[in-house]
Amino acid sequence: MLDASGLIATSYHVIEGAKAATVVFPADKNKKSFNVEGFVGILPTKDLALIRIQPGDKKLSVCVWRTTSRRKANGCSRSAHRWA
Repeated sequence: MLDASGLIATSYHVIEGAKAATVVFPADKNKKSFNVEGFVGILPTKDLALIRIQPGDKKLSVCVWRTTSRRKANGCSRSAHRWA
């Protein structure tokens, strides 16, 4: 999750060829699903895709991205340098 408005970074191969997609957060006890509202951008050569969901009143946790660490925080991988 890149921002609380619903912008998500994922791997391109996960959404490759999809006309529709659904997002479910594993840590969510209720397993609420969100329809992907749009494919914002793709970079197949780096296996990167940006998608958007509409979280409504659901409060979403946002990842903190760093370019030098591979540690995890809040269940999010912070190794953004892999896509650089």
